[in-house]
Amino acid sequence: MTDQTPWCCTGRVSECPLCPQYGTSLLYPCPGHPVNDNTQTVVDTARLHAERRHPGYEYATTTGPRKQWDDADVPPYGDNGEPDTTWQPNLDAGHPGAGWERFDYTEEAYWRRPKRAAAAAVAEATEATHRHPRHSLSVQQEDALWDAVAIPGTETPTFMKQHDRVCRAVAVLLLERPYQTVAGRCPACRWESLFVGNGGHVTCARDECPNPCAADQMLHGELQIPGPAKPASGSGPTVPEAAQDDRRWDLERHGE
Repeated sequence: MTDQTPWCCTGRVSECPLCPQYGTSLLYPCPGHPVNDNTQTVVDTARLHAERRHPGYEYATTTGPRKQWDDADVPPYGDNGEPDTTWQPNLDAGHPGAGWERFDYTEEAYWRRPKRAAAAAVAEATEATHRHPRHSLSVQQEDALWDAVAIPGTETPTFMKQHDRVCRAVAVLLLERPYQTVAGRCPACRWESLFVGNGGHVTCARDECPNPCAADQMLHGELQIPGPAKPASGSGPTVPEAAQDDRRWDLERHGE
């Protein structure tokens, strides 16, 4: 083990929360680092790791504890009376018996949520729900909007496993399209004001909309238009045409 080994690859400290498959293997090379990385401080190394390995996330320090030391000859014990395996030998001094060290990732802001327009999207959705109380977002759902936009290849957040509808809505409507057209137009009335409401349902904010749930149904492949096609308003495309346009846009976006 050399001092050139990045902290997230040594296994001596808590693993990077975004790539646990590398954090527990001693000297296993993390793809986010060159082998000759000799960054002087832990903070700079962590930021470098974030930029290279997780470009979609932003890294920020916190006011809370990060690195902890213990000068005991034996590893600190946990509440269960067994040695706490989160503590590893402190090798910074270059010789054994220099105590123990570990990292504390309990501060939520230490690794922030994904970048892009997630913050603006949450603010926009929250503002929209204030005008429409029946579609209000709970505090838990606002937090979940951040977790829902996980970068492909990283560990799936618990929320994504439990609330698939919310995550799919956020991932499609907030990431696949530019924020200027967060959800496109409502397929039923072509109104440009869609937002994510309770349960992750995407609804149209227009009171006169003939089918406020059309966007949500189309998003989840449930949109079915019975009978002859009818214009959504006095002029403009029909509902099937609008849905077809959005599907064509998605196909072009994904190169299918």
